[in-house]
Amino acid sequence: MTMLASACPTLAQSLRVVSGDHDGFTRLVVLGKPGESWRLGRTPEGYGLQLGRSGRFDLTDAFRLIDRSRIAAIWVDPQNGLLRMRVSCACHAFATQEGDGMIVIDVRDGAPPPGSIFEQAILFGELAILSDIEPPRPQARPPEVVILGPEWARAVSRAVRIPTADPFHGLSSSDAAASLAEALTVELARGAARGLVDFAPVRREKAGEGGETPAALAVYPFDRGIDITLSPDEPKRLAAKGGECIADELVDIANWGDDRPIWQQLAEATASPDEFDVPNAERRNRAVQRLLYAGFGIEARRLVEAMPLPDGGHDALYLELAGIMDADPVGNGVLAGQESCDGAIAMWAVMATDSVSLTRPNMPSIRRGFSALPRHLRQQLGPDLVRRLISVGEAASAADIQAAMERAPGPLPSAVLTSAAELELQVGDPEAALDMLERSPDGGTGSMEALIAQVEANALLKRSMDAHTVERLEALVTEYSGTGSEPPLRRALVLAQALTGSFGSAIDGLTAAPSANEAVWGLLATADDDTVLLHAVGAPPDMTKSLSDDTRIALASRLVDLGLGSAALEWLGTPPADALVGARAALLTGDARAALRLLAGSLEEGAEELRSLAAAQLFSAGSDRLVAPSEPTPRMAAWLGDWEEVAADGESPWKELASQAVSDEAAVQGGLLAKGKVVLESAEATRRAITGLMTYTEQASGDFR
Repeated sequence: MTMLASACPTLAQSLRVVSGDHDGFTRLVVLGKPGESWRLGRTPEGYGLQLGRSGRFDLTDAFRLIDRSRIAAIWVDPQNGLLRMRVSCACHAFATQEGDGMIVIDVRDGAPPPGSIFEQAILFGELAILSDIEPPRPQARPPEVVILGPEWARAVSRAVRIPTADPFHGLSSSDAAASLAEALTVELARGAARGLVDFAPVRREKAGEGGETPAALAVYPFDRGIDITLSPDEPKRLAAKGGECIADELVDIANWGDDRPIWQQLAEATASPDEFDVPNAERRNRAVQRLLYAGFGIEARRLVEAMPLPDGGHDALYLELAGIMDADPVGNGVLAGQESCDGAIAMWAVMATDSVSLTRPNMPSIRRGFSALPRHLRQQLGPDLVRRLISVGEAASAADIQAAMERAPGPLPSAVLTSAAELELQVGDPEAALDMLERSPDGGTGSMEALIAQVEANALLKRSMDAHTVERLEALVTEYSGTGSEPPLRRALVLAQALTGSFGSAIDGLTAAPSANEAVWGLLATADDDTVLLHAVGAPPDMTKSLSDDTRIALASRLVDLGLGSAALEWLGTPPADALVGARAALLTGDARAALRLLAGSLEEGAEELRSLAAAQLFSAGSDRLVAPSEPTPRMAAWLGDWEEVAADGESPWKELASQAVSDEAAVQGGLLAKGKVVLESAEATRRAITGLMTYTEQASGDFR
């Protein structure tokens, strides 16, 4: 049977596009893959980027950090997949590709250099001369005077469902009035839905009442049951879950302190803020705010608990802020759901909420709120905020927070360098992460977060670690059991155990740290032969079924190198994840047919050699009977290794040797010497039979081809 191998189409992947404004140029970065072919050239409106393969561009963050002074618009051409850029300045583009596949496009001020390859047309058409574009300005329109007519009255009457007489019946109206009536009706309905328009009940005049209609209402269809009032068009700021956003003034910590020495401010804050048994709300709140400004969360909490206000005031908010200062957020309090608000409260909500519970965090507000903090609070709260943003996939915003912390003069604290190392790990640079940790005053292992980052970096680099690290992590797991820090600590523990060679303990610990499953088995693929044999053969399927193909192939290759074809095939799955490794494993099990099926149509390096080995095995002694071109014969039985048939009907000298191979050993009578004599005679007979067989096969070597 012949099998045809066909290439599967490459699945389209989203390529993220990020940007940044710099002095003299605007930068776009397309996060591609290494070896990606690309081309940048001119289009009628500016420039276009063409990739060598089909793919989707993720333009979500394209204008997050830049204005439109140089790049007015970015979109993907649906016809050819071209990433097109409309340039709104006298600029030119220059592009490069980094080693990790990242394509960097700079739109620079000024004319392009002579002979620039990026000025060649990539999309034909009349190429515009790139120049500054004046922003559009509205033009004044002549005033239009519209007289409200009966159609407007009837439309509003139908809208409010109030049957009244039409005082304008019989009068004519213009088409403009009819259009205006329709527009007003729609807008009144929208206003009523938003609560901006109130429909008053019908007013009925009593006998003898009435009077002249005010001149201002001469054109209005009076007695329609409508009162029109003006309300601010800006609604209250609401959070994503519908709650009202907390005002920025309530969390304006930057203004809760001043430039005086902190000890002086604290002395003022801890002065008696009450009079007799009734606390003075203003003085007590000022004391709490000063303590929060200094970053003293537990002290602020104790003061609130010791001197509660009769009406509660903003104590719930102060208690949550105090918990954030001490890295012990309350959770599910007044800050819950505030992360989507447009204000500084969004940052505090992210700090107080578990990453799983966050709903559409407002990243621009979070960045602004953090930048407004005083320097000491940025360095105190920033590392935890960086970790929270990384956990929700906002690495770009986390990098902005990290940059805001590092702008402070003087040496950086260990916590800031640790969060920088975690960011380096996020972008896949473990060497830089270890360098950041080594620059730390405590050597990079003083805190729990630093120790975890060190283990993660060494795991990516596959570098061994000492047993002391495992002991520290075991102690930390016990200390933080049942807290939010336990999962990352357990992951670091099993990684450290694997890096010290204790794969048995590491694999046992994967039940409590499933996120480390891929990393631990990947480290096992680099271990010594004895360790691979001990743990890779007969591995539990519930731990290995979710592994990536790369890890499976690496472990299967190690087992093939050790001669264990069946165990390797268990790792490769059905069909095998890698054809060449699967073919090698099949040859080890004697299944040449399966090897040839896997290699059908393969042009990879080594495939031809494996096909030759499979063909040689297929037509060698001991292979499957179905390979025989005719009915089995005594000679064919010897060729196929059917020793029972050779012993019964074979030819000499095959028959003599086969008879000894299949004969049952009879019980030898006598003592130890008698039994030894029988064994020696049997060995001598076997030696003679083998010698005769070797002589025979040398003389008739062509008979069994």
